[in-house]
Amino acid sequence: MHFSNHDIKLLESGRPFPKNTIFRAFDPKTRANFSSDNWVFFPSFPFTIDFSYPFPALTTEFFEKTGLIYVKTMPMIWQTLHTLEILIRHHAHDFSVSKLAYVYNLRSHGSSRFLFQIKSGQNHMILKTTQNDSNWKNHFFFVRRDSIPGGDKFPVKWIMKVPSFSELAPPTPNTARRVAFFYGLEPIERTFKLRVPLVKANSKTYPSGSEMSCIRKSNSKFALDDIDNMISIGKKHQEGSKPAIVPSSQTRGSQT
Repeated sequence: MHFSNHDIKLLESGRPFPKNTIFRAFDPKTRANFSSDNWVFFPSFPFTIDFSYPFPALTTEFFEKTGLIYVKTMPMIWQTLHTLEILIRHHAHDFSVSKLAYVYNLRSHGSSRFLFQIKSGQNHMILKTTQNDSNWKNHFFFVRRDSIPGGDKFPVKWIMKVPSFSELAPPTPNTARRVAFFYGLEPIERTFKLRVPLVKANSKTYPSGSEMSCIRKSNSKFALDDIDNMISIGKKHQEGSKPAIVPSSQTRGSQT
């Protein structure tokens, strides 16, 4: 099952997006491996573990450096980033993506989805994460780029080849010391766990909250002709090409 308008209403109670965000649910003819000049594809998973948009600093830096698309990022990465964000706030400790690249490689897992792989000689920084989550890849929705902060900066093209994490975020002189600090924390503190009350609907879980997020939904039915330049990437994408921020005037009507 994909995300429906009913499912998005459940997300509204968790206030995960800024006021005046415009979104739509899925169209049966669309898939998460489509791209659009006007719409950003979001998975529901990060919002079920208490993320909100705009994402916090480490998570934002991770996606900016790697060029990964949200819906191709597997639950393990979201769980790791979420727990690290909490630890960073709690300990007021500096932590950048170069520290993650010191511990993990990025690897693909079917259909160009990505997760962390521990490097030889290292240990997981965050414990009890899961590589996968039941049916997570089928739960996604669409947000208008011009209705959210930074939406115009999101890549349009998919990344199909695993980037070298260490090259994208090389270590700094204090990297080993910063990583050692987090390894020194109690295991219970470094363990991923849900930290918000959950409500259930249609056998799926979503974060609950006491305030409305003021998300705006288009009144008309979601349809392919509402998405300008909908592009199916799939096999026609050039293997190994780096994701790019492409102005709509350059990409309209073309395929990648």
